[in-house]
Amino acid sequence: MFGIFSLLRAFQRNWQVLCISVLVLASVLWLGTFFFVRGSMLMENELKDKLRTTAAVAAMQFDPKVIGSISGKSSMQTPAFRDVVERLKRTRQTIPNIRFAYIMRKTADANTLEFVADADSLATEKELDVNHNGLVEPDEEGSYPGDPYDISEIPAMQGPAFEGAAVDDNFTHDQWGILITGYAPIRDASGKPVAVLGMDMVANDYIALSRRIFSPVAFLLLCVVALILASFIAFFLRSRRIEVLKRVNRERSGLLLLAMHQIGSPLTIIRWSLEELKDQMESGSLKQAVTDHAKYADQAIEQLTGILDELKEASQVDTGTLEYHGEWTSLKDIIAGVMPTLQPELRRRKQTITQDVDPTLGLSLDRKLIAGVLRELLINAMTFSHDGASVTITAKHGGKCVLVEIADHGCGMPKKDIPRMFEKFTRGTNAHLYQPNGNGLGLYIAKGIIERAGGEIWIKSTEAQGTTVTFTLPC
Repeated sequence: MFGIFSLLRAFQRNWQVLCISVLVLASVLWLGTFFFVRGSMLMENELKDKLRTTAAVAAMQFDPKVIGSISGKSSMQTPAFRDVVERLKRTRQTIPNIRFAYIMRKTADANTLEFVADADSLATEKELDVNHNGLVEPDEEGSYPGDPYDISEIPAMQGPAFEGAAVDDNFTHDQWGILITGYAPIRDASGKPVAVLGMDMVANDYIALSRRIFSPVAFLLLCVVALILASFIAFFLRSRRIEVLKRVNRERSGLLLLAMHQIGSPLTIIRWSLEELKDQMESGSLKQAVTDHAKYADQAIEQLTGILDELKEASQVDTGTLEYHGEWTSLKDIIAGVMPTLQPELRRRKQTITQDVDPTLGLSLDRKLIAGVLRELLINAMTFSHDGASVTITAKHGGKCVLVEIADHGCGMPKKDIPRMFEKFTRGTNAHLYQPNGNGLGLYIAKGIIERAGGEIWIKSTEAQGTTVTFTLPC
């Protein structure tokens, strides 16, 4: 029972993958069968067209006057009859796979035709003994002038064969193998049909070829290919599902770390400040305590506000609701507006920011959002560079866009981290050595803003050598 429940749970977890795999397998098999049937039909039509054409050409060599002069078995001794039989024999010998060739004409009975001549009409007993048993059996005998032939079950000979080249709809199976018959009328000078030429073609080779096209081995191979394809798709979908689950787990872990450290630290400061205020109230030195702890509380609230703002922006990027209001402005002016907010940290770290910005760069931008991206990237470059280092920001025309580049010579990041750096709650594996506090949302939000603006953003980094972040903005 436990094994059954385990299978049911596994099916519930992976039912979509299984359904898609089964659908792919069924589709491949269906397509294989369809193309086999379609191929067989095309081959059959080609065979019938060939037989129609062959019969029509062969019928042209017979003189309708000669055909009209043959009547009854008494005509078998005439030169005309011998000539017709010889022509039928040559037709059979010349055209591959023709087993029987004969000429028939109408009688008073609409369901009965009579033979005019047969390629075997003058054959010897030895020639007629096809199975070489020493006897000419009834089905080995030739047909002779005046012999009746029932056509009640042969639609093609009841009319179409006398009107133009025609072929039986179905194959015939008898002791000679698998046959298909073609017909063509023999017309007099006025175009009136006086008889019809019939040719029975052996279709064994065609049937064998059709079977080879879709032999058991080919069918098995098709099943194996379909199974491999379905397995590959199932593996791919399952891998994607696992990757999504890993990403969800990373985001969950990021949220937990954010709650424990980024939010926990400011809350601890506020709680500690309140406790200190209570103690100071009891000791009487309240004024200085309020001043000091109000400062700490303000810093903690500012930190919490920043975290909440980043979470809000990350949510807007997720849902596609990030509002972007473009206005014509100078990129150099936006950078100049960001620089004063960085000066205190630059002085503390004794760092410099070198600018190489084309002053003519004007484009439609959301000043606030693009300024936020620049500030985030510059702070990252400063944070992960040593004291006294220089950070470079370059902005120039790049064809149909503006190319902005922020480069540092700091710690860089491991190569394996680069593909994931724009995911939520993701930081470089060495980032904690330089900045213990960080929520991994900055680059994710920056990417969302740049893409919302119609640009692209990417990172190049070498561990222990530095990092370059580049983004484009459409002109």
